[in-house]
Amino acid sequence: MIKETTIRHIIEEKIKGSDLFIVEICVNQANKITVYLDSPKGVTINDCIEISRCVESKLDREKEDFALEVSSAGLTMPFKIKEQYVKNIGKSVKIKTLDGQILKGNLLSCDEQSVVIESEKKEKKEKLMIQIRVDFDNIKETKLDLIF
Repeated sequence: MIKETTIRHIIEEKIKGSDLFIVEICVNQANKITVYLDSPKGVTINDCIEISRCVESKLDREKEDFALEVSSAGLTMPFKIKEQYVKNIGKSVKIKTLDGQILKGNLLSCDEQSVVIESEKKEKKEKLMIQIRVDFDNIKETKLDLIF
């Protein structure tokens, strides 16, 4: 089986010096490799093609067959790494905490331990804006809160 660390090393070498970052790499028992990338500017189809070709060129299908899929982390995909939080500062997010609480608000900041969102709180017919700090250890899932 191809190792995730092997794929990670290949891709990290390729994207060094660019603004691309790896969100997730999955390799299953059948050697289906799925790579999710992101960037502050977004990921283009050409970025995915380049990474795919790079990985293909470094692996030997004669030795071990594999399937490879490289794509951007989609808008509906949960955040996996801190860089995704940083990229989305200023955007509306929905956070599910480990205790089942759902918090919605504008992502204000992100540090090594937590994120801060600004959320609306209704109190006696009045709307107040409050800031809520949520530790990463308490986050079950965070997604963009897409509003159309």
